[in-house]
Amino acid sequence: MINNLTVNYIDVIILLPLVYGAYKGFTLGLIVEMSTLFALVLGVFISLRYAVNVEGFLKDFVALPESYAYYIAFAVTFLLVIIVMHLLGKLLTKLIDMVSLGLFNKLFGIVLGVLKAAIVVCVVLFIVNALDVRYDFISAKTKGDSLLYKPFVNFANGVYESVIK
Repeated sequence: MINNLTVNYIDVIILLPLVYGAYKGFTLGLIVEMSTLFALVLGVFISLRYAVNVEGFLKDFVALPESYAYYIAFAVTFLLVIIVMHLLGKLLTKLIDMVSLGLFNKLFGIVLGVLKAAIVVCVVLFIVNALDVRYDFISAKTKGDSLLYKPFVNFANGVYESVIK
């Protein structure tokens, strides 16, 4: 089956953040990447658990379209967690800035940078896929021809199911 798959625009869209994540991981290093990776994982977990609560809170202050309210609440929750963890990561970075790990720091930063980008891609694809089920803006052929779409969406759905249950 993999022989019939080709790289299409969805694959390029998925690969770009992964390549960027590798670059950022190399330039920032392991320590910064660890703190931001933790922020992403925590952001996804907290967003999945509490987006419904945030949705109710947001509806009290802002008129949100019913069909988008949960997704907006998820995004707001996710961004708030990321911002708080980013600030804590900056503080941690300043505290351990004196430690020089050299090449080890940069190489393992690449691994974590790609992993972090993959988490972001999964979150975005989870939301895009949920919206696509409702509004059908990506053709089934395009998704089927993609080498990366289905594995990333399946992983994101699996994480969602395990966290929600």
